[in-house]
Amino acid sequence: MRSIWKGAISFGLVTIPVKVYSATEQRDVSFHQVHREDGGRIKYKRVCTVDGEEIPYSDIAKGFELPSGEMVILTDEDFADLPLSTSRRIDVLQFVEEAEVDPIYFAKSYYLEPDAQGAKPYVLLRDALERSDQVAIVKVALRQRESLATL
Repeated sequence: MRSIWKGAISFGLVTIPVKVYSATEQRDVSFHQVHREDGGRIKYKRVCTVDGEEIPYSDIAKGFELPSGEMVILTDEDFADLPLSTSRRIDVLQFVEEAEVDPIYFAKSYYLEPDAQGAKPYVLLRDALERSDQVAIVKVALRQRESLATL
């Protein structure tokens, strides 16, 4: 299995290089919308509300509507320039008792594998968390989206 992300757990002066793997697989059945009479696939057209023309996917941009009604058009460059402070780090924010984190907040599971040079500190952190019944609340950016997670 290939890792989906490489980076490092970081807290204080400690940096532990790790790889992240998805611990679960999503296996959904996908259906197509079809015409009941002849089984023909249903297509959706992207139509502009201003001029009524069909718009090719390459001409579609992201927009944000201001309270005044004005539309601000955003480009890929706008998003590329956004800083993600945790682009290659899993920043430990706090250590808390495991019972303090409600499992309802857990959306997806991943597992970590330390790089060769990070094996010893990784095992020390893992064992310390296990012995103390604590978890680390961390901030991580996966797929350009920053989230809170637990270790």
